[in-house]
Amino acid sequence: MESSRDDELMADPPASDHHLGRFAGYRAADRLRRRITIAMVVAVIASVVAVYFYIRQLQRERAPIYAAPLPPGTDFSGRSRTMTWSSGKARLALTREPPGIDTIALPDRIIRLAEGAESAELRVDVVDGRTVERTLIRGQIREEPVDAAARPLSPP
Repeated sequence: MESSRDDELMADPPASDHHLGRFAGYRAADRLRRRITIAMVVAVIASVVAVYFYIRQLQRERAPIYAAPLPPGTDFSGRSRTMTWSSGKARLALTREPPGIDTIALPDRIIRLAEGAESAELRVDVVDGRTVERTLIRGQIREEPVDAAARPLSPP
């Protein structure tokens, strides 16, 4: 059936996606969606790498502090490895390796390295023969009260 208007129709109609309906808009945003996805993947990978390097940096900063090496043959047998602190604020360090200090004697408690710990740092404040503050900076310690009146501080 031919109509008198058939000669008005295009012989080659242009390509169109009108038959796709709403999917045409979805298809049109493919490039933008792909770019956003790539940017998010790159951001996640960069974040993971940054966190990895940050953790490695923290581990290097918190590496155990070892005493300075002394000449071979140095005799430590006559040297005490105990430090007595009786008053004021101090930041102190403990280490198992000689000639470092391995015991801190405060008026009301004795602080030693915990089993298996190589080194530790702590801040103490002693007022009137009592330890009012003990802050562990790094490492593990063990506290032993000297007298029964020594009140427990926060856990080490």
